[in-house]
Amino acid sequence: MVWPGCFARSGDAEMAQPRKMLLIRFSSLGDVVLSTAAFGPLRERFPDAEIYLLTKSRYAELFECDPRLSGVLKWESGVPFHKQMSALRGMRFDLCVDLHASLRSRLVGGLLSARCIRYRKHRLTRMAMVHLKRLPVRTRTVLDLYAAPLARLGISKGMDRPRIFLEEGLLAKVEKELEEWGVRKEDEAVGVHPGAKWDAKRWEAKGFAQVCNRILETGRKCLLLGDEGDLPFVQEIVSRMRHVPTLLVGELDLSELTAVIRRCRALVCNDSGPMHIATAVDTPVVALFGPTHPRLGFAPMGTHDVVLTANRPCSPCSLHGEKACRFSQRYCMEEISPDRVIAEIARIVSSPSPTSAPK
Repeated sequence: MVWPGCFARSGDAEMAQPRKMLLIRFSSLGDVVLSTAAFGPLRERFPDAEIYLLTKSRYAELFECDPRLSGVLKWESGVPFHKQMSALRGMRFDLCVDLHASLRSRLVGGLLSARCIRYRKHRLTRMAMVHLKRLPVRTRTVLDLYAAPLARLGISKGMDRPRIFLEEGLLAKVEKELEEWGVRKEDEAVGVHPGAKWDAKRWEAKGFAQVCNRILETGRKCLLLGDEGDLPFVQEIVSRMRHVPTLLVGELDLSELTAVIRRCRALVCNDSGPMHIATAVDTPVVALFGPTHPRLGFAPMGTHDVVLTANRPCSPCSLHGEKACRFSQRYCMEEISPDRVIAEIARIVSSPSPTSAPK
């Protein structure tokens, strides 16, 4: 069986004017947020095309208000593949832009009977950085990699910044809820999101506790954020604190979390999805990298964002921070001092507030 999407000629992709386009990025949260950088260039290049994003249902709500998209399609876990594929084929896409390049996204693109272009992950380059750290290996950012297939469509301009658009009604609702939690409109707030997908990527609890205490001692509100899975770690942080933060862990859905991050003057977090959310709503980030490293290409890219890393010779030790540390201590995290984090927060909050479009 020949799948047209897998064997489309590059010349066809370059010359065609698509009527209906499907962008695929199923997961993870940060990667889906980064894929929004492609929306603007595609909309500008094809102003009359219908452009749809296909992503996992848990992330879809973040992009339903994006004016650059014609719609967001949800990939539902538990729904048979053939049923979801039938619905997609019924939409008669004539171009698929695969920004995931996984087995599933390749299969979906191949079965659409549409021209299909996809990005290359450069996984071997990143693996070389993990296993051959002394080599002068350079990698491209994720946005650079996303830009490569777009060039085949005649898009030569640089990628946009990742952007998330939120409804005004949601922003008003979250502001009201914050008031109920004791955060007034005139209060300056700093968000702290201590969770991460992998435990090895989390900074130490005592460090977060010291940072939260200092935020509160400056008269600002400290909003502790995360989902229910982060609660045990957050409780450990709170147990080490002298002051009481605003505890919002497990209280917010994804859109509400995004709105709260947008409300914050800055966000302190590990290398995680919320880090990229903050960049996409123009909230400055103080990001803590340990087992992963910004050289892998996943660092936040906002004008006021900062990455703190100990630059240990053993880092990066894995592509996504999934491996447990082989040493008795996590030097890559422990050598990031709370004073460094506090100094960066102070620098951010003393500078003029960013004023990009999403804010």
